[in-house]
Amino acid sequence: MMRRPVVCCRGGAGGLVVAFRRQNSPFPLMQACLRELDPTATYEVRNQDTGEVMVATGEELMTRGFSVKIGERPGSALFFYRRAAD
Repeated sequence: MMRRPVVCCRGGAGGLVVAFRRQNSPFPLMQACLRELDPTATYEVRNQDTGEVMVATGEELMTRGFSVKIGERPGSALFFYRRAAD
């Protein structure tokens, strides 16, 4: 599994992650770590392909990240994240 940092918009209110898997990539799974989030805030991350939603703190998303699985080669995955309502 690969671990890659992902650049986020300033302010940490929300954004998107687009991940790609190249034709010859042997890695179907990677860990995406976000940046510049509020570590104490709660965020929702939605996988647009599956509809799955995960909830995590900004600290968790910046240190552990979230899993991105792309089975096809080549392939892609789209995620939207946003700060959850208080």
